[in-house]
Amino acid sequence: MVVELHDLDLPQAPDGESAGSGRSEDHRDADQRLSLSLLGVIQELAATYGWQGWAEWMSRERISILLRKEEGDGEGLLGVKLQEMAQTGCEWLHGHLGVQLTIGIGGQTHELEHIQDSYRAAVSALRYRLTLGVRDIVTSDQVPQANEIPLYSYLPLISETIRSFRLANHDWRVQLEGLFGAMETDRLEDGDTLTIVRWLQELLEREMREMKDVSGALDRYFNGSEGQRWKAEVESASSLRR
Repeated sequence: MVVELHDLDLPQAPDGESAGSGRSEDHRDADQRLSLSLLGVIQELAATYGWQGWAEWMSRERISILLRKEEGDGEGLLGVKLQEMAQTGCEWLHGHLGVQLTIGIGGQTHELEHIQDSYRAAVSALRYRLTLGVRDIVTSDQVPQANEIPLYSYLPLISETIRSFRLANHDWRVQLEGLFGAMETDRLEDGDTLTIVRWLQELLEREMREMKDVSGALDRYFNGSEGQRWKAEVESASSLRR
């Protein structure tokens, strides 16, 4: 399993503040308390479900968990219990520590040398939350095996949508839904999905600049605090349907 934490609200040490200052110590203490709490909960939860669990921080936002079980319940039942455990952990950590997270689950393996493959699969699973529409748990078997669809193939869809919008053609909403539907069907990685949405935003913003005489009411969606909020919502979206 790989746990990815979102929107961590921990005190940050101001730039230039010395390592020995009180605020830096507060920052480290908060980090350490959260670290110990998360690792303790994860290992205790694993034991409750009959697993031996080892958890290690890979970065400030990501924890890697290695789980081992002596007696198997069969591949299908084992997978169900693993997801149940992950869901319980998500709900407990959010309810008690206020931590939002996503868990990527790799494949089961019986050989030590294949653990790295399971880890890579879990990390890969975390890159498909948007198109899979999953916030909490993504399993490696949900991820497409290969995806070689070039991003530039989406440019005609974007251009046609914006053209219809500019001409006040009511079909632009249908075309926009078609664009998002194509991304969902193609199961693009989150990074590729955001790239396409940014293209859409940038081209639409450029179109609005050229339509200044009729786009005054829309300016707030591209400039100032409203524009920044809109872009931030796109970057933090949990699925394409949001």
